[in-house]
Amino acid sequence: PVAVRLSELLNEGGGSQPSSQRVHVKFAEDCLNADDAVASLEPGQVLLLENVRFYSDENSREASDRLVMARRIAGYGDFFVSDAFGTSHRENSATTVGIPTVLGHGCCGYLVEREITAYAKLLGGAPRPTVAIVGGVKVSDKILLLEHILAQIDHLIIGGAMAY
Repeated sequence: PVAVRLSELLNEGGGSQPSSQRVHVKFAEDCLNADDAVASLEPGQVLLLENVRFYSDENSREASDRLVMARRIAGYGDFFVSDAFGTSHRENSATTVGIPTVLGHGCCGYLVEREITAYAKLLGGAPRPTVAIVGGVKVSDKILLLEHILAQIDHLIIGGAMAY
């Protein structure tokens, strides 16, 4: 389903374009064994890899395990763009940290840019009244953020697993 939706998004506004100019999305079920899928790509095709959270090496305690995974995935491409704001702070990630390290560069996508812009607006003096809605599982990941924004907001709503 994600590959289908990605194809729709990449081809938005191009309903009248010839099929030779449309972006075709393929899906690799195993992101650590996608060499054949990568090799079969033709111009105008995109390969979507399976979610890395299903692989234990993604967040392994062993840096060497994460590096092996990062090298494997980095070998498929030339650029790394992360749009995962919710995981961008993780230091022990084969993808978030490892792939840019292996490639020597990485960048943020539009969703991360929007999150940063929203935080900058809040920290720069958002219009009052201001309500912050925070959720998620790991309270420990959000303590510093909450301590920092409390003086900038009027109300705080905590949801999800953090509320327990």
